[in-house]
Amino acid sequence: MNPAFNITILGDLVNTTPSRADTSKGESYTPIKELDQMHQAEQRAAEVYSAHQDAVIKSGQLTSDITKGIQEGQDPYSLLLKAIECISLMTGDRVFYELNKDNIKNIHGIGLLKHIPIRLELDELQQRLKMLTRPELQDESEDGRTRIERSIKAHEERANYIKSLLEME
Repeated sequence: MNPAFNITILGDLVNTTPSRADTSKGESYTPIKELDQMHQAEQRAAEVYSAHQDAVIKSGQLTSDITKGIQEGQDPYSLLLKAIECISLMTGDRVFYELNKDNIKNIHGIGLLKHIPIRLELDELQQRLKMLTRPELQDESEDGRTRIERSIKAHEERANYIKSLLEME
């Protein structure tokens, strides 16, 4: 085969074109590279679309949960957190959710000693503590086990502190 020609297969069509230099990168032009780039761009677009669809579905579920929660008389803090998460999903701004969730726990919970945000903080701590004590984490290296043990101790101390705040009320 003559190296001056590149062969591209497009469906049932075989296209034989001469090579041409890509002056921007100093590489020779090949239709196969172009097809690979187009395929990668399509994959990225599909991933973005899929993530967007997941966010739409999740935000729809959250709006339904908020409506049910209001009708059932759920606490306003958990409803507010669901609304903030819904806004975050709709705007694609995950930081908005994380920042405001932390603010609710720290300002309304620990700062103002409101029972419900303190309880939310304690629940999250206990979930993380459960994750840290999973059996498969015992197989870590010695350095890894030391870090996990320190993390468990810090979580337990924080949980005790939060429990003491709940008892003050």
